[in-house]
Amino acid sequence: MSSNHRLSAWAAAEAYILARRSSSRPLSTRAAVAHLRETVADCEHTDEELVQLIAISAVRHRCPLAFDGPFKPDPAVIEQAALKAAG
Repeated sequence: MSSNHRLSAWAAAEAYILARRSSSRPLSTRAAVAHLRETVADCEHTDEELVQLIAISAVRHRCPLAFDGPFKPDPAVIEQAALKAAG
């Protein structure tokens, strides 16, 4: 696949959240990171950075998350995303 057609981590996180946001159960950050690792070829992000992307996307789309992995998002980053989504 050429570099012009590679899926970005952000696009993959958005697609993952949008596909699963209708569920009444919170989404697992551990499962989401595992999915992104499989989906995004040569992803350069750390697991912690991927959790941040997932959390930001979930806030934007009002999707509940279960932070069941080893990483927790930075509250300031999530608050900033929530303010952007509201505004």
